[in-house]
Amino acid sequence: QRIYDRLGVSFEAVTGESFYSDKLEYTIREIEQAGITERSEGALVVPADENGQPPVLLRKRDGSTLYITRDVAAALYRHRTYRFDRALYVVGSPQALHFRQLFMVLKKMGLPWYRECHHVAFGQIRFKDGAMSTRRGNIVLLEEVLDRAGALAREIIEEKNPSLPDKDRVAEAVGTGAVIFNDLKNYRIKDITFDWDELMNFNGETGVYLQYTHARMKSLLKKYAEVRGRPELRAGLRYQDDDAMYALAVLLNDFEETVVRAAEEFEPSVISRYLLDLAARFNAFYTTHRVIIDDPELSLKRALVVSAVAKVLGRGLELLGVEPVEEM
Repeated sequence: QRIYDRLGVSFEAVTGESFYSDKLEYTIREIEQAGITERSEGALVVPADENGQPPVLLRKRDGSTLYITRDVAAALYRHRTYRFDRALYVVGSPQALHFRQLFMVLKKMGLPWYRECHHVAFGQIRFKDGAMSTRRGNIVLLEEVLDRAGALAREIIEEKNPSLPDKDRVAEAVGTGAVIFNDLKNYRIKDITFDWDELMNFNGETGVYLQYTHARMKSLLKKYAEVRGRPELRAGLRYQDDDAMYALAVLLNDFEETVVRAAEEFEPSVISRYLLDLAARFNAFYTTHRVIIDDPELSLKRALVVSAVAKVLGRGLELLGVEPVEEM
């Protein structure tokens, strides 16, 4: 829970594997009553289906049950308890067969809600010298990764902005955000190569780059407010007067559709890639468009663009679990 707290992750309910121990016999009886089981050398199995899924072993000949039995019990309990619209099993891709078998059992039991159960598979994390493995003894603890990422962020802050207030909190947010974004920036099914040199790159496809871009925008808006007050929309302003501003406005309009697509595909990287594109286009815009200028109306237009991009970028980072810091 300490690590979850650092990641900003919370749960409304936590039930371990043992929670379903007293529900297994009832679950097995329910599966048998559905008429889909048979005996094989003393073991209880659900036979293979017409699509070539292999048989599912529910109980061994010695009476012991397996993971699949507990997962069926868990699925039945969760549906009866929560009446879920969707059940997402976020588990590594090596377990794909296990979940195909689980959903096959639910389907054979005649439960129409099996269609709303989805295996959200993801790839493995690899370091440059190979994949991690508990069996080989070369595991890397997430807490150690977060500690080191925070320490690297603190070093960068000390170098670039030593007078920054609340440096420890910002370093923790930047370090943790870098680790999270590194995991979510590519398609989830792909294996990830963890590279410390890339992780904290201010110019790469990183969480640090996005947080820094967000902080730059917040700093710019603060300066604008000091000169002209808070940028507020006025009737009659037209972004079409400037191709670069209009292009950014169009891209901002895609944010809602991007979030919906990410949800429908169970694919966080859809949001990640959008945010990287948004930040890149904004930075290109910012290099050619000064915001605080003598022309008050044009200055307001550009400040409104900055404000809108900052809002969308910040919200997108929050959806990914990355804190959009105000200063870096």
